Amino acid sequence: FLSPFLPLAILYLKRKIKKFSRDKETKELFFEISARLDDFSALEGKGADTDSLCESFGKVMGKLLSFGLEGNAKKIGEALGSAVGGFLYLADAVDDCEKDYKKNHFNPLLNEYKTPLEIASHAVQIDVVFASFAKDANLALSLLPENPYSRINENIVTKGLGKEVFRIFTRLGGKDERSL
Repeated sequence: FLSPFLPLAILYLKRKIKKFSRDKETKELFFEISARLDDFSALEGKGADTDSLCESFGKVMGKLLSFGLEGNAKKIGEALGSAVGGFLYLADAVDDCEKDYKKNHFNPLLNEYKTPLEIASHAVQIDVVFASFAKDANLALSLLPENPYSRINENIVTKGLGKEVFRIFTRLGGKDERSL
């Protein structure tokens, strides 16, 4: 899952920040992200449930997407990051469930459902969570002012996330219709 790569990613980020940034805000962001990733890694290490891990990873993404913003824009960035981060974590958990099952690696969905086949049998419930994350991301995007990237961002959230869910469930053998 994500945990084995966190120490390397953190070390890499520390080196990049030291090398390229003397900016106080960027360093503060790095240390805040680093602390949130440590919290996330600790949750995974304790075998936390899927919801807690999605929320924790969402906070990391929320911090990244709100960096440099102020006021309502910051809140919107945090909400967008939280939704996208939760979606990404859940997508990774579903996508990796067969591999994690075979290698006996941690996967919060396997803790809950025990086998990839059982996960696939709960595709409708999992898809509702995906749809909720996508809805929240779309709502946050709709609150942002128009900019040159608005259509691209909208396409990623409204079409890209749904296509990813379809790809994952098709590979898993989940279901044929998507709510996204």
